[in-house]
Amino acid sequence: MAIDVVFTPIKKLILLSLFVFYTAVLGFLFLRGLSEETYFRREDNLYKAKIDDERAGLRDDWKHLHVFIQISDIHLSIYRDKLRGPDFKDFCNRTVSIISPEVVLVTGDLTDAKYPNKEGSVQFEAEWKEYYRIITETKVQNKTDNLAMADKLVKESRSSNITILFGHYPTSVMTGDIERLRDILSKGSVYLSGHLHTLYGLANKMFSRQHTGYLELEVGDWMINRIYRVFAVDHGLFSFVDEKYNSWPVILITNPKDGQFIIPHKEPLEKMFYSTHIRILAYSKAHIVNVTVMVDGLYLGRAKHSEFKIGKILAYGVPGNCTINSEIKANYGPIMPQLALKIGISGSTCCSCLWLFQLLIRRYKILTNTPSVYWPLLIFHLYVAVGPWFVGEILKGYIGAMFVHGIYVNGTFIPGSLTYLYGFFQFLLFNFPLTQYLADVLDQGLCQHKRLISSVQHRRKFCSWVIHHGLFILMLMFQAYLAYSGIYLAYGLIAVLLCPVRTWSVIFALVMQFVAHKTQIPPYKSVKQIDRHQSKL
Repeated sequence: MAIDVVFTPIKKLILLSLFVFYTAVLGFLFLRGLSEETYFRREDNLYKAKIDDERAGLRDDWKHLHVFIQISDIHLSIYRDKLRGPDFKDFCNRTVSIISPEVVLVTGDLTDAKYPNKEGSVQFEAEWKEYYRIITETKVQNKTDNLAMADKLVKESRSSNITILFGHYPTSVMTGDIERLRDILSKGSVYLSGHLHTLYGLANKMFSRQHTGYLELEVGDWMINRIYRVFAVDHGLFSFVDEKYNSWPVILITNPKDGQFIIPHKEPLEKMFYSTHIRILAYSKAHIVNVTVMVDGLYLGRAKHSEFKIGKILAYGVPGNCTINSEIKANYGPIMPQLALKIGISGSTCCSCLWLFQLLIRRYKILTNTPSVYWPLLIFHLYVAVGPWFVGEILKGYIGAMFVHGIYVNGTFIPGSLTYLYGFFQFLLFNFPLTQYLADVLDQGLCQHKRLISSVQHRRKFCSWVIHHGLFILMLMFQAYLAYSGIYLAYGLIAVLLCPVRTWSVIFALVMQFVAHKTQIPPYKSVKQIDRHQSKL
């Protein structure tokens, strides 16, 4: 709080206003860029189709239709979820048979390779045997791991209208020269991936258009959510739909395609403008009697069934006046899924974050089960938010008190401006680190009683000392410096002596450290609770 000595309140208010304004502008531009809307008009001539008749629309000719399936993160396990394998086998037998795709893409993490407690990683032969048995006993055996088919597709793609690339990892979690990688991927039209498992339900549909122009589409996991993807290329137009296993019917409209996922400069969008038919792929485990089409409540009629040449693909077309508007609006969806795909996070960083999250959950569980530490710490946090930070001579000859929401002096309340900012940094630089430190001390005390894996058991003693005590000492020294420079120099001796948040907090932290070191945690009960919690993660 030494800044009060240098800047007047007016200057501080101006600086804070400018900071908030520029932060808001930058945040708005950033979020606007993620949720960008792009418009494509008929006269823009965005795409030069590699076919003889560029202006030919989509009619009832199904010879340029290709259908595929993508599934990812199967995680066949010999320890958990015994239905994972049987469900996958049924999917290969029934779902693949009904949809009858040309290719089934399995984009990684076929087996779980985890011990029962989810720690470590090891390849279990039984899991790979189960996967091999499923694909050899079902009708999907000739549609996966077919190198000849893959080689043929690669050669054909050199002169194709659309190129689809696939891999396990989204580009946001890859290491290396990501921009160069995305530049290479931009030579294609679509990049399909998996790995992120819907981010624990935070982003069920992770779709994004990267700034280099291609679509990046992450599919949800089979492991927990039983999600798979059906995608098609119809006369050069890419369409897809994500479905859950055993959820019928499956409907995919290939024309007109969803405006959210148009690929500028890489699709023959002119074909939609001059099309004469709405084109639909419909699948069900029951016999389909008819497909009725309505647009905005307007009944267009029943779609005409067309037996396609490959397998049992059920293609339907509705003739008539069904051309789309001359303007297509492309909106690439919610912010959270795009953040997951656009912000670059290395694979090691991602794994470290997940490990850190589990570690924090474990330590907080120990902390909340230790009343002698938990309740004083909770009261201290609440006091910082609602209690007086200090009592002293605010104005010459007048005693007052400063709270996070403002100052009371001489019977008058002065609303806070920068006081809220001071409160934020108090929590960031002292309250939060103190909580982590005490939780870590309790964790180490528990590990000494039981053979429980800890994040610091294998560190060298010096590094362990620096982390557990050196940073704690630095935190106390910095807090004492703030008490001196921000309270004593500005408001005098009485204020620094009657300052619970700055001065007394140093004493409080030392007392809590002593209590945490001396606290005896019932090891058997705590370990059992932690293991049960970890097994649910």
